[in-house]
Amino acid sequence: MAGEIRNVVRMLDRKIPVVGLSTMERDIAASVADRRLIALAVGALILRRGVTLVSIGIVTGLGGAFGLTRLIRGLLFDVEPTDPGIFLAVTVFVFLGAVAACAVPTWRAVRSDPKVALQST
Repeated sequence: MAGEIRNVVRMLDRKIPVVGLSTMERDIAASVADRRLIALAVGALILRRGVTLVSIGIVTGLGGAFGLTRLIRGLLFDVEPTDPGIFLAVTVFVFLGAVAACAVPTWRAVRSDPKVALQST
């Protein structure tokens, strides 16, 4: 389409140079690129902090679970108290749930307009 625009401008006035043609979408994207990068970095930091806390909680919980298996040994039938499959499944389930719980608000915060967010408080 740039060629057609140049031809139309030449037909109207040959003295007008046509340089730097760009779409509005590209111009808008370039104008907010810095803000998007900062928002993405802050979002990665928030998510990393959440994942770190979740990991600490999982390690603590696994230690406690292994320590308390002696108390429930008599209540379990056909299942070992330290069954690695159960521990792995629960750990993965809790980790994915916690990451989703951190990621969704982070994603919403990164995509929101700070002006609107500050005015609503």
